[in-house]
Amino acid sequence: IATGDYVGGLSVASSLLSTRGLLRDSDRASALALVAAARLASYRRDPVVLPTLALADANAAVSLDSRCALAIAHKGLALASLGSRAEARETILDALATDLRPELRATLELALHGLDAPLDDFLT
Repeated sequence: IATGDYVGGLSVASSLLSTRGLLRDSDRASALALVAAARLASYRRDPVVLPTLALADANAAVSLDSRCALAIAHKGLALASLGSRAEARETILDALATDLRPELRATLELALHGLDAPLDDFLT
């Protein structure tokens, strides 16, 4: 997904989500966060629709598990890409207060410092 494999990312997450009765809410939240990540990784395909869908996926993930760091992080990136600077800043700060992989933490820190820059600058 990190390399922009939109279809692959959606396929994996869809497979996980189709086993609805077998997954805990936290697992479903992680799968939805992966969908959001895949949409954001393919941002250039449609810089309005994909971040909007990513935001919806991230919101759904956070509603399932409010502690899902991956979902919070991608919600912040989606908000930043849609121009919601204040809400993006708050959400990114919330995500940075959690335990994140170093590469995601670096992306969020860059996004936080560059909310006025185009999303392309920190998604590539």
